[in-house]
Amino acid sequence: MNSPSGAVLAPGNYLWSNQPIHKPRRYEVTSYPEIPNNRLHSREREPLLQVPASISPAARALAQSWATEKPNPRAIVNKALEFFRTQGFHYSFSPGQYGKNDLDEFLFHRRLGFCEHYAASFATLMRLAGIPARVVTGYLGGEYNEIGHFFLVRQADAHAWCEVWFPDSGWERVDPTAVVAPDRVNLGVNFFLERRAATGQ
Repeated sequence: MNSPSGAVLAPGNYLWSNQPIHKPRRYEVTSYPEIPNNRLHSREREPLLQVPASISPAARALAQSWATEKPNPRAIVNKALEFFRTQGFHYSFSPGQYGKNDLDEFLFHRRLGFCEHYAASFATLMRLAGIPARVVTGYLGGEYNEIGHFFLVRQADAHAWCEVWFPDSGWERVDPTAVVAPDRVNLGVNFFLERRAATGQ
């Protein structure tokens, strides 16, 4: 893959602009199915399992309980998604400031946040359970312009999700926000906000 002018192709096939973006940019891309690669070398794996030393015993115990109960990586992912779905989590664009122990505060007390809170906490829990994980940021949605034949993507379409590594299939996308606020993911931010306003939530 070649990077366009003004951009850098980083490891993991991430495209970064090497200068601030102040006006619309137009890219034409072609997508090909990814070549299966089910190997993750130890030098790649180790950073994808690292967590801050300050992670609390409660968060470690939660992730370890899933790994002990069902050591299969897919089962662990499903247990984590079930946790987010059933433990009273809510999606909010204005959850307020989180403090020093933000992971614990989010997971065990306030349970209120937006996509970055869900993606970061999910990835941390996966790493604690021994599953390589990473947070991906980008955009979800956009509007297709029939006349100009392009997608208009706004900052309001920004989103964060996770990718986890499965030994049998490699990297797979997992979006914990989708189990907490499916309308945000499936129908877009504008519909999500309109629906919340209409229902008074």
